[in-house]
Amino acid sequence: HVARFILIGVYTGTRHAAILNLRWVPSLIGGHIDVEKGVVFRRGAAERETSKRRPPVQLSRQLRSRVARWRKVDGEDVLYVIRYQGDRVQKMKRAWHSVVKAAGLEPDVTPHVLRHTCASWLLWEGKTIWDVAGIIGADASTVERVYGHHRAIPGNERKTA
Repeated sequence: HVARFILIGVYTGTRHAAILNLRWVPSLIGGHIDVEKGVVFRRGAAERETSKRRPPVQLSRQLRSRVARWRKVDGEDVLYVIRYQGDRVQKMKRAWHSVVKAAGLEPDVTPHVLRHTCASWLLWEGKTIWDVAGIIGADASTVERVYGHHRAIPGNERKTA
């Protein structure tokens, strides 16, 4: 469940709570992943937009095949994307701290770093400030201020296998 959480966070820039609320089918009260279309809908149909915008986002090539495999493994009866021992994960605190410790990271590393990593990687790949803002659901001015120094510089591109 932690691996799914990390991959969704780092490839979509989706916030912690929205990832934990993702379902496999459309819902009024939480987002869902449309495997066929390759889209993450980060809020439910009846949820209002807030200052923490959650626009739909296309799944990257790297994530789309994994998501399709997860869906197939989960089967039709599973509702939530992130679950542990058959139950929905409501908080990632204990598992997150275990993974951070095992990786030798500082204890102040939070799930929000996945969002920062996503934005940085997108800029390194040459996406525009506007593209990144649309993907992660932020203002372009915020992306410029927080991540602008990560814009693509020849030789600074992220290496992919």
